[in-house]
Amino acid sequence: FVQKSPTASRLQTLHTRRSPAITQAINFLERLRGYTQKRLTTTVEEDASNREYYDEVRTREEKAVAEAQALEQKLKLQRVELARQAHAIQSVEDKSRAELYQVQTSTAAQQANITGEARLTRQTDIDSHQGELENLAKELDTAKEALAKAREQARETEAALRKAKKRAQQDVEAVIGDYDGDVGSRDKEYQAALKEYNLILLQLEEYGKSHAEMLQERLEYEERQRKLAQEKLQTALRQVRMTRAAKTIQSFWKGIKAKRAAEAKKKKKAEAKTKKK
Repeated sequence: FVQKSPTASRLQTLHTRRSPAITQAINFLERLRGYTQKRLTTTVEEDASNREYYDEVRTREEKAVAEAQALEQKLKLQRVELARQAHAIQSVEDKSRAELYQVQTSTAAQQANITGEARLTRQTDIDSHQGELENLAKELDTAKEALAKAREQARETEAALRKAKKRAQQDVEAVIGDYDGDVGSRDKEYQAALKEYNLILLQLEEYGKSHAEMLQERLEYEERQRKLAQEKLQTALRQVRMTRAAKTIQSFWKGIKAKRAAEAKKKKKAEAKTKKK
């Protein structure tokens, strides 16, 4: 019968899944039922105890709110004081930056002057060194020319000695009989030529040594000049610092003297007014 009823067939075609609104209403009714059941099962003593607990919690909350307001007021005052201190610090910082900028500007100008003077001095030293270097180069060229001439003379002498030796050997082979008589003189000539040749070699060695010594002296001289220039620059920098410190001390001392003079003048005027009265 149920299966043949149209109402039953319509109920079977309905959705069995609950909508969110129905679910929310059912949850609310269940919470209401639980709260009503709890109220019905709570005694008068428990209700009074809960009321006292709620009153205590409310008192604590009010006290906490008052303390929070007091702390907020105190924090506002501290923020105002910190803002005032920050403003004072910013003013001091701006003043210090202005003074630092002035010092940097004056220092940069002095450094530029010192750099210009050092550059001029360096250029002067370089020019003088260049002149000395040119003179030494000329002397070195002269020594090289002398050395070349000495070498050429040595080669010519050696060639002459070879020719003389060859000629002597030919004469010895041609005239064996006269060798005993002429051998002494020939040997003397050979020894003299050999001695002259050895002297020329010694001179060449001395020229080479003198050239190395001159080159070493030149390098040592340039190193000394560089150190002197660096010492001059350091001395100039120290002098600038000392002058600047002296000016600062003098200006400070003048300010103190002016202040003392003003105080003495003010004191004299006060004493004069007192005497008149």
